[in-house]
Amino acid sequence: MKGKNVFLSLLFATLLISMLVHSCKKDPEPLTLSSLVAGTIDLNGATSPSNVPVLPTITATFNVPVDPLTVTAANITMIQDYDDASIALDLALDDKVITITPTASLGTGTLYQLDFTGLKSTDGLTLAAVQRTFTTEGAFSPAGAIAHFTFEDNANDIIGAYDPLAADIIDITYTASRNAAAGNAATFNGTTSIIEVPNGDDLLNTTFSLAYWIKTNSAGKTNAHFVMGLAAWYGFYIEIFGA
Repeated sequence: MKGKNVFLSLLFATLLISMLVHSCKKDPEPLTLSSLVAGTIDLNGATSPSNVPVLPTITATFNVPVDPLTVTAANITMIQDYDDASIALDLALDDKVITITPTASLGTGTLYQLDFTGLKSTDGLTLAAVQRTFTTEGAFSPAGAIAHFTFEDNANDIIGAYDPLAADIIDITYTASRNAAAGNAATFNGTTSIIEVPNGDDLLNTTFSLAYWIKTNSAGKTNAHFVMGLAAWYGFYIEIFGA
């Protein structure tokens, strides 16, 4: 009888300990985004930043460990605003931290949208959809552009290696362009003005396209006006015919 009482006491104590342990066990935390940065630039603040590098390393930190099986290109996406093109990303996970790196340089002065959907914690809880935006540094240029001349009081190539020498910028002035948003424009006098771009022959080594805006004020002149080109009929040139 005494042994039976001891057995029942031990059984009761075991059940009591089990109940206490179970009652103290916390429910899994929901997966949330703690921080999102590109270097030292906060992408998770109230204001969308406009100075992100064109080849950023973006670090997303979460409150609990992330399930590696959910860190996929389907669940972490980036698109560029002007054409909705998807940006290819390299993704790496270290416990609670996902490192996101575009596989190629982004365009300058371009708005991008980063989305997280379908991520799960190691406890199986799904992240509520998160969407953040940012703009890259510099004046707007489509991704992949190799030269961009804005003529904002100089003739520099703002994204590439085609800055003309001072001696090769002849009789150029800079004036207001077609509207305030377009900034300034270079003004050519129609006789002596020229901007000579160095290493221009490199442009012929690849398939390329040109885009530019021009306005003439040469009414009554009969001679043609050379606009831009390389090596004339041995390369390419653009000319406005005379009257």
